[in-house]
Amino acid sequence: MKILIFAGPTISAQEILPHLDAIVLPPPAQGDILSSLDTYRPQAMGIIDTAFPRSAWVSEVHYALRSGVAVYGAGAQGALRAVELQAYGMKGCGRVYADFASGKVSEDAAVLTWHTERDGRLVKVSESQVNVMATLHAAQNQGLLDQSAFHRAVQRSGQLHWQERTWDRILCPEFFSGVEAYEKMRQWLQDNPVDVQKEDAIALVQTIAADREELRHRIYTPADRSGMLNILYQRERKAERTAGPVPFFSIAHHVAINHPKPLEVNFNGMNRDIVVLFAERMELVPTEAELDFEWTIFKHERSLDKEGVEQWRNKNDMTRETLDELIRKNALCRKMHQWMIMRKGMARSTSPFLDELRMRGEYPDYADKAAKIEVVKEKHQEQYQADFDRFKLEELLALRARVHQQPLPWPIPYSQAAEVMGITRDELFYELRREAFHGEQTIAGIIDTLYNGE
Repeated sequence: MKILIFAGPTISAQEILPHLDAIVLPPPAQGDILSSLDTYRPQAMGIIDTAFPRSAWVSEVHYALRSGVAVYGAGAQGALRAVELQAYGMKGCGRVYADFASGKVSEDAAVLTWHTERDGRLVKVSESQVNVMATLHAAQNQGLLDQSAFHRAVQRSGQLHWQERTWDRILCPEFFSGVEAYEKMRQWLQDNPVDVQKEDAIALVQTIAADREELRHRIYTPADRSGMLNILYQRERKAERTAGPVPFFSIAHHVAINHPKPLEVNFNGMNRDIVVLFAERMELVPTEAELDFEWTIFKHERSLDKEGVEQWRNKNDMTRETLDELIRKNALCRKMHQWMIMRKGMARSTSPFLDELRMRGEYPDYADKAAKIEVVKEKHQEQYQADFDRFKLEELLALRARVHQQPLPWPIPYSQAAEVMGITRDELFYELRREAFHGEQTIAGIIDTLYNGE
């Protein structure tokens, strides 16, 4: 079971883990919740702090809820998100959540604090307004603040920007009746600050711990994404690499200026998406057989078994769903290719196939080799035609595998592979005969290879 807690500086991992077996992550910025869902596929998550001003979007949290994840919020922006998404099932915990839900507190800035990293921990540099108010009320009840000093401190706190809201700026000596009263207040403050947000964070941890058995049965099932959320998913989501996390758009930008052929990579990638767009406009849907064949091609071209597919997926920062989507796109592209092959009639895929070879710089070599085969075949045309008419396709395939020490560079079934390339069964038969004749040059040699001289 996996539970994620986004926290710091309100509460640290060291304070959470003794009470709850969870993965504690830093306050989430844009795309971080989407990234964590892909990486961990959790049953539940608790949001306490967020990375303001680039906080995780509300739609990211909503997406987690729609995907079957139980989401809890408390303390800082987690409390705000819980109020915004309570109708969708997000569960709020603690006093700050209750105050926002009731309207007692309405300003987002009331929960914000400025923080920095020290010794691997996030430490508050400024104070949140909700904690300041709770502490001032406690001090007043203790007789450390008279009515005038209390109101002046409240007013002063409200005037400060949230990044500048520190006790040094909030409490001015002139608010007090004398230096002794001021020093007494400062001394009390060192040992007795009221941290409402931390209390709420502890309540969130305790609530999730109490709900563990109920949460155990949840299954993360990615929901549909659209609009700006999908853009965020594609660009801002982060890949976890050895050196650390990196947004996908940063990888793309790095490739754009460092890959030896970035325009070709972009061209081919955009072509895939354009073809898929038109296929979807035509309301084409790949069949199960077409998807299975696409998987066969994918594994064949990379020499992958089931375990190898998982390793490949992880190395390429893809989820099960995004890899399935890539396979679906490829299957749709081939479906469109078949449509194009039919429209071209007898020409089929000859021209685009050869044009791609030309773009790759591979055409001259293959053209020269094909010409040599053709010349040998023409020179011995009578013998070629008479002796090869009796071979079956399966025998020629076996012969090729033996002569070249490898079968065709296609996935099985060969008939389906030939079809997607615009080659008929008869043409495949013809090419195998032609190639075998050139390779062995005499019928006797071919027969000896095929039948071991029997």
